[in-house]
Amino acid sequence: MLVLLIAHLIAALLAPLLVSRLGSRAFYLLALVPAAGFGWALTQTGTILDGRALVEVYPWVPSLDVDVALRVTQVPEPAAGPLAAAAAATLLRRCRARGDNVLTSRHQPRRS
Repeated sequence: MLVLLIAHLIAALLAPLLVSRLGSRAFYLLALVPAAGFGWALTQTGTILDGRALVEVYPWVPSLDVDVALRVTQVPEPAAGPLAAAAAATLLRRCRARGDNVLTSRHQPRRS
């Protein structure tokens, strides 16, 4: 889970640079991250539907006994996780197909 969160953060930070260099083709590359999240969510759905929670715990400040804990339970993941990731990947792919360059273009109002 943490790897996916970091991958989304990196993709978001690199998106303006990628779009400025690659144009709308960058959306195909950017769509790989939520597509990977979709694949991961699908592989974990069986575990979640069996009633088990996915938990990852990472020590953050060991001297103070502070951890970062990520937990996925049955309520949000089975439907929301795969659907959100699939929607994000589809949206980025559609942006490329339409030739949108939403990350670098400036909105120009129409003049009558």
